[in-house]
Amino acid sequence: MPQDVARPQFECVGGSSCLDFINTVSRVTFHDGRLNTCHDVIRWAAGARLLRPTDRRRLTRLAARNRRSAQRELRALLRLRSLLHRLFVRLGEGKRLRPDDLSSFNMVLRAVLRRAELLARKGELTWSPEADADDLQGIRRLIVWDAARLLTSDRLGLVRRCANPTCGLVFLDESRRRNRRWCSMSDCGARAKAKRYYDRHRLSGRSVGKRRPRRR
Repeated sequence: MPQDVARPQFECVGGSSCLDFINTVSRVTFHDGRLNTCHDVIRWAAGARLLRPTDRRRLTRLAARNRRSAQRELRALLRLRSLLHRLFVRLGEGKRLRPDDLSSFNMVLRAVLRRAELLARKGELTWSPEADADDLQGIRRLIVWDAARLLTSDRLGLVRRCANPTCGLVFLDESRRRNRRWCSMSDCGARAKAKRYYDRHRLSGRSVGKRRPRRR
């Protein structure tokens, strides 16, 4: 199997697992081949810290033994990604959710709730979707569960879409002033800054990157 360094890298700029999953889409076409196999999803989930190393190895072996089931699960995950993309992009643009999208999400959520249970952790009770999760649907349950928690939390109002119209990534604006515009300052933010610099100098009649001749 090729080493991870030879495979496409995933961005974790969303501030939430479900948003990072949405952001595996192409910035331009909003669907691409970065999730070609169930193994790619497992690798993403490990990088997003949804899986422990032991869980990653277990699911990798399980996917290798059950290739047809892995393919079905991949298709289900890609459908889920499209649904979550529609939901959170609309919210990031300040729009209302479409009733049919919300209905579709509730259908997925009901399937997840069959596996949820109440657990006692550190003296507190908490819901967990991980019960009996030793199967290929475990990652999908964790993503749906994270999305449901975000949709019903006070952080929902922090969902933003990157201001770069050709980007499309979504994130939680948890900046102190709530004025984050870009998915990443090292990417779209840097491009916007460079464009402003170029436009400013072009309008002033100066050549970008060249020094003006010194007067004598």
